Amino acid sequence: MKKVACVYSIANISSNKIYIGSTVNYKKRIQKHLSLLRRDKHINKQLQEDFNKYGEDNFIFDILLEVDDLDDLRDLEKHYIDIYCTEDDYNSKYDSYAPLTFKLSDQSWVVGIH
Repeated sequence: MKKVACVYSIANISSNKIYIGSTVNYKKRIQKHLSLLRRDKHINKQLQEDFNKYGEDNFIFDILLEVDDLDDLRDLEKHYIDIYCTEDDYNSKYDSYAPLTFKLSDQSWVVGIH
């Protein structure tokens, strides 16, 4: 399966809360979210608490926008957060400013730092 760079959402259908993120590899990123959530280790405490409370079946993972130009990825994530997220949702308004890391052999390259 090819890597899909995208802006994605994790929606809680019971509480109508949403998390919006971006990634250069959708399948791998969602697997990581689920692995952390299932082990009660997710860094987003509110998302983790609701996952524990409502269960995995009440969360929908979806691609909002596939992205070809990786230089636009973080700005598009922020745009979607600004449009769709409220203070009650799972995103901090500043999540999109975290560094985007690509792993190349033994080196890591960090891009998208604002």
